[in-house]
Amino acid sequence: MNTDNKYQGMWKGFVTVTTLFFMWGFITVSIDPLIAALKAIFELNYAEAMLTQFAFFMAYFVVSLPAAALIARLGNSKSIMFALAVMVVGCLVVPLATKFETYALVLVALFIIASGITILQVVANPLAAALGRLRQAGRGEHLTGELGGRAQRAPAHRLPPSARSDCARPTATATTRCTPWTGSTSTSTPAGSPR
Repeated sequence: MNTDNKYQGMWKGFVTVTTLFFMWGFITVSIDPLIAALKAIFELNYAEAMLTQFAFFMAYFVVSLPAAALIARLGNSKSIMFALAVMVVGCLVVPLATKFETYALVLVALFIIASGITILQVVANPLAAALGRLRQAGRGEHLTGELGGRAQRAPAHRLPPSARSDCARPTATATTRCTPWTGSTSTSTPAGSPR
């Protein structure tokens, strides 16, 4: 029996799982620039703005064990589809948050999206190892992890200035405040300070 035939159909599955690693890496790293934008839009203080990260990453803590039970019940493929559907539901909550201008709904949307990502990670990590050949499983898992890491490093320099985390930081003599998603800035100088 030729062992290459045994693994021939797994290449597509491996590519799919690797794409999922890249996708959730990109989404996860987008949370940091989102904080600055939400802080400006909703005029939040620092503690309120940090609830953005808290809501997102709390999903990992809350959803991980139930995700394992879900995967045991549904299997890998159906769990991946379910996780993607959960993420879509979270994305659909974002326009509601925009319409009602409610920061709490943004937090709910982020929690739902992160819940879907958590289910994906719980199913995809062992699946990435299983899809590679037994002697190459470590390399395959390393490759998918590396691509996820590259996704986390990629978007920061491609975002508009208003979405970067350095937006709205005070300097020694002036405070720069960015207009969300336009990249324009305005500078206010304290009274009595030289321009």
